[in-house]
Amino acid sequence: MLKLHAGEERRHVAHQTWAFSVKGEDSAEWVHERFGGQILSADAYRDYVSPLHNAYEECNDPEWDEALTYDETYEVMTVNGAYQKLGDHLSAAGTAAGIVWFCVEDELSVPQHVQDHIGSTTSLQGRQDARWDEFSASWSYHPNNGLNLTLEWEDDS
Repeated sequence: MLKLHAGEERRHVAHQTWAFSVKGEDSAEWVHERFGGQILSADAYRDYVSPLHNAYEECNDPEWDEALTYDETYEVMTVNGAYQKLGDHLSAAGTAAGIVWFCVEDELSVPQHVQDHIGSTTSLQGRQDARWDEFSASWSYHPNNGLNLTLEWEDDS
């Protein structure tokens, strides 16, 4: 994604599969004149890209780069090692991944019944799965490995 920065107001210009993130009316017009497409507000831009992309942008922390991955080609996101234990306590990585998962749950509006199913999974249950809206999730949990969860988005448009 190409990003230009100038001015105060945040605007986005989309042309085919390219998204140009710019600040300021003048910069947005400059990109629009050269590349075409349409000028979108920041809120409209969030609708232009997938919900997984938005959740990844909102929840990913470079310090915890192992906790969350996103493959935009296949629209798949993974949460790795959330709530992993180290002895009787959560490991630092498990805590970080748990915070990331909490953010993703919020960003994707994961229904409470799915959150409950994920939260009550034990290591003896093996891989579990759930579907809601345009999302599917599969996960497993073991105290030594934490919660490992895969989310997929199916664009119905």
